[in-house]
Amino acid sequence: MLVDTVGFELLGGGLSKDVESALRTALAAKAVFPKESTTPIAIFRQALADSIRNIESHPRGELFQQFLLEGPYEGVGEIPTELIDKHPSDAEVATAITFIYSHMVNSFKGAITELLAASACSRLLKRLQREGELSANARLYVGDSVGVRRSRSPLM
Repeated sequence: MLVDTVGFELLGGGLSKDVESALRTALAAKAVFPKESTTPIAIFRQALADSIRNIESHPRGELFQQFLLEGPYEGVGEIPTELIDKHPSDAEVATAITFIYSHMVNSFKGAITELLAASACSRLLKRLQREGELSANARLYVGDSVGVRRSRSPLM
């Protein structure tokens, strides 16, 4: 699987170093990450896997996968009848491309932004703890590690 083989170099140059550094800082500050990931690369790969899963489960994710596999019709004019089932229509191609820019890119950018913010948030948490504004036991929960507590009502 792609996620198991990629590293920070996927992000390129300075951004890859910044994300890795941010994750090291947050881990040193004992931030809690989803799936109890304990290394920067494991956290990065989990964020990438979550983004991919988010894209695949989106209603337009299947159309995007069809677009990747079949590609657009490369001829001019209407798709010949015998090729209609072999290529997405012009409208489907436009929808797939819009999906790339409106959802896929935003999903991945959001995940990377959360990872970058973990360092700054960790520093803020430590400062507030030093100043007595937060309990020394307070911890930073990042991304999907944040859960909603629901009270249980007694059974009737």
